[in-house]
Amino acid sequence: MKAPRLALGPWWRQQRQRFDSLQRRERLLVVTAAAAASLMLADALWLTPAFKAWKAVHQREASLPAVMAKTAAEVQRVAETALAQQRQLQAELTQLRHRLQDGEAAMREIEANLVGPDRMLALLEQMLASQGQLRVREMKSLPRTDLVAVAAVAAVTTGTTGTTSTNGTNLTTGAVASTARPALYRHGIELTVEGSFGDLVRYLEALENMPQRLLWGSMQLKVEQHPKALLTLRVYTLSVDRHWLEI
Repeated sequence: MKAPRLALGPWWRQQRQRFDSLQRRERLLVVTAAAAASLMLADALWLTPAFKAWKAVHQREASLPAVMAKTAAEVQRVAETALAQQRQLQAELTQLRHRLQDGEAAMREIEANLVGPDRMLALLEQMLASQGQLRVREMKSLPRTDLVAVAAVAAVTTGTTGTTSTNGTNLTTGAVASTARPALYRHGIELTVEGSFGDLVRYLEALENMPQRLLWGSMQLKVEQHPKALLTLRVYTLSVDRHWLEI
């Protein structure tokens, strides 16, 4: 079924007849009013939105140099900050390298002045052999200690979770093992010898007067039956070598 058409023809002829019946002045007023209405409609639908859009584009174009200048200044500031940080990190890295070199030199000097771990056992046996009146009751190696790791753990902020390594040194999980660093190990021997008090004193003096040094640990003297006494002595040496002869 077709939709009914609007009967505009008769209405339009009627309006035209009404317009033709008007006087000239009245026709001029109607035409002026129609033109004004058309202009207002065009302004509302096209002219005003177009002008607003043009004005917004013009304002954006006018502000573009300022935005670009601000962006350029921000980029320059970020670049200068990054350059300053890079220089600071480079200076800190250079300082750390110098400190590491100084530390390694100090470690080598200390190690050169101490009895080497590979010579420690033989030297103690040699010194005992020179003291014929002494008899060895017991000699055993002590667990090694990584002194650098101990110092590193001591610097870790409290509150982090810690574990214990196989050599008895407390380690913080991932804080020391995962960091590339030099190492300085302390190796020790616990020695128990039997003899007279005078022989024990002479043995200690001989150890003290060696060209290369030992680090003294604990010392315990016990008289079992006069004049015989037992001396339990702990001595240490330092080395960058982790391994040494276990007794």
